Order: sequence, then structure tokens, then C-alpha cells
Amino acid sequence: MGSKNLKAIAVQGTHKVEVADTEGFAALARESSKILGDAMYHLRDSGTSLYVDVGIMFNDMPIKYFQETEFEADGLSAATMKGFLTGRTACYSCPIGCGRVVSLPEFGMDRVAGPEFQTIAAFGTGLMIPDLRKVSLMSYTCNQYGMDTISCGSTISFATHLCDLGKLDWGLEWNDPERVVELIHEIGNRTGVGDELGEGSMRLAQKHNVPELALHVKGMEIPNHDPRAFAGMAAVYAVASRGATHLEGDMYSVDMGVDVREVGIYSGDRLENEGKGETAARAQDFRAFFDSSIMCHFALVPPQTLIDLLNRATGASYSIEDILRIGARAVTMKRLFNLKCGLTGADDNLPKPLLHPLPDYATDDFAPDIELQLNDYYDYRGWDRATGVPSAKALKELGLEGLTSP
Repeated sequence: MGSKNLKAIAVQGTHKVEVADTEGFAALARESSKILGDAMYHLRDSGTSLYVDVGIMFNDMPIKYFQETEFEADGLSAATMKGFLTGRTACYSCPIGCGRVVSLPEFGMDRVAGPEFQTIAAFGTGLMIPDLRKVSLMSYTCNQYGMDTISCGSTISFATHLCDLGKLDWGLEWNDPERVVELIHEIGNRTGVGDELGEGSMRLAQKHNVPELALHVKGMEIPNHDPRAFAGMAAVYAVASRGATHLEGDMYSVDMGVDVREVGIYSGDRLENEGKGETAARAQDFRAFFDSSIMCHFALVPPQTLIDLLNRATGASYSIEDILRIGARAVTMKRLFNLKCGLTGADDNLPKPLLHPLPDYATDDFAPDIELQLNDYYDYRGWDRATGVPSAKALKELGLEGLTSP
């Protein structure tokens, strides 16, 4: 879409959506909505910025381009945001309402979307900026340009890191919020150094002959969860269909206790490589099912309730056992598409800097064993490790035998 200068595709229609069991669906939806709202009160009260304190505690909030472990983040917390919070927002019919609305008259911002955790990490700890008000301005500026805050903040962090190393002479420094805001405008308008930054970390690294230093997978910048803090994120980042993303499998939350035992997703030791590949695959399948159901990842509805809602809406007869299989079909079809576009097993990997322990042994000298995790993942899926191609048997088990890889 970006290569075609396309921002969005809008679709509308006039036909009413038919529900198989209108009364049964509505009753169960109301009941589950109340339970969900009560259970997720903390997210309603604080938004995703509540993870700032948690992330710092687990060394899961990347600092200075994933290089350091110590940062005073009180100025980036949910409690700090309450000082300029003027409301909250929710997706349609959501009982949680985790979206924040903020107002900052000094920046001409009146009731605009407040920054989410990923944005706070990208522009806050990632660039060593401890001021949430200025991070909120960066978030707003990116939103106005329609730019992703994770990739934007990470690319600017990478450029600053290269300046530290003497690989760039742009004069970028850590904790320079005014310059960061200028860079966002330059990227949005493709002026100055923004013309290079606008190509992202991978191409910036290639241009300056330092490809081994850029933190990306398949050209997508690493999101702000560290695989050295939650091991399973290594496999998730490496195999995700669109490059590094935390949205195809949230192993950080699984290993904090948010597991789904009904479908075989169990919490484990966050600093352990054994078994993480298979668990990551199951988490990926579960989230693919959630995405196909148009469900928010924060809507922690019990699997049986989710299946009952789906059946009452569609008149189908799905069971819990169908969840991972449906998810696996989606994951596998995306893999087949990528293979036709030239992807190989060699593209499933992590950048080398993330394969070394965090400094000061912050996480017990742990580093992800990406080969062990990927072998585990591929064995579970029935994919060839060298080529990334699903076996004929794996395709048949998913009812995809009519689809082929290159």
C-alpha cells in the first residue's frame, strides 16, 4: 500500500447483517460484556500506559535502542498521563474503553488521542526522553501524518545510535525531544534527513553499510517487547508474516500468566527457550482466530463464550477444538502467500544484537536461542526449516491441500 501511496481502503454497504440467533446472541453478548468490563477495570482506568511500570520491572521496556536496562520512567507512567487526561475512548460497544484522550494547550492539542504503551516506549525510553507531554506531541504528530509510531520512533533511535557509533554525522543525540519532533515533520514531508529516515531502519542500514546493527525482521522494526525479557517473543518476531510484530502472538502476556489452557497455551518460565517455539505457534494460532473473529486482543473472553457467540451469530456449530485449527489455516495461508513473494526459511530470524544478553545481567544472562525455538516451531507446524515451506501433510490436515507453495 505504501509503495502505491495508498493510505486506506474504505468499504460501505446497505444490507443488514443477519444474525442466526438474535435474542440468544444479544443476551450472551450483554452478559459477557459486563464480565469483561469488570475484569478489565485496570485497563479502563489507566489505558495501555499501565504497562510502563510493568515493562520497566521485567526489563521488557527497551531503553536506548535496546541497549540499556536502567531508566527513570516515572515521567512516562499512567499516573503522569492523568495530569493532562481529559477523557477516554472506546471502540464500538466495548465495555473497557482503554483509549486515552489528552489535552496539551502548550502544543495546541485539544482532546486528541493520547499515546499508547508502544508509542511511549518508542519515543520515551527508546530515545531516552522522560517527558510524557512531549511524547504525546510526537504521537499526535505521527497520527496527523498517518505514520506508525513504532517504526518511526525505532528508526530515529537507530539513526541516533549510528551517530553515537560515528557511522552517521547527523548530530543526533539522546533526550532531544525538539529535534525528534522536527524529524517527524521531515519524515512526513520527505525533507532533509527525513527523506532517508522515511525508508525505515533496514534501508537506512543498507545505505550506510551497517545491516547487522538494525533491529528489524523482514524490514519491520522490532516492537517494544524485548525477547531477552520474554523468550517466546523471539519465535513470534522471527516467523510473523509481516515482519516483527507483537500482535501475531503475545508471548509476553502468556508468560505473565495470561494463558489459555483450554487450547493448550500454558505459562512458563519467561527466561527459558525449551518449548517456546510450540507455545508461540499455539499463541499465534489463537490470535489469528481472534483476528478472524474481529476481536480485540484485550477482550479476554473465555474460549467457550467466544465459540458460543460465534455460533449464535452465524448458526454454525464450531467447538473449542476448532479454534487453533482455524487460526493455523490463517497463519499457513499467509505463509504460502509470502513464499510466493520470495520468502525463505532464512528470513525467519532475529537481528544479532538481540541474541546477546542485556547489559548488567539484568535478566540472568539470558539470551534467546532462536535456532532451538524455530526448530520447535517448525516441527509443530510441519514446515521445512530450511525452506519455510509447509509439508503436504500439514496442508492436508488443515484442508489446504489445494494450495501450493513455489
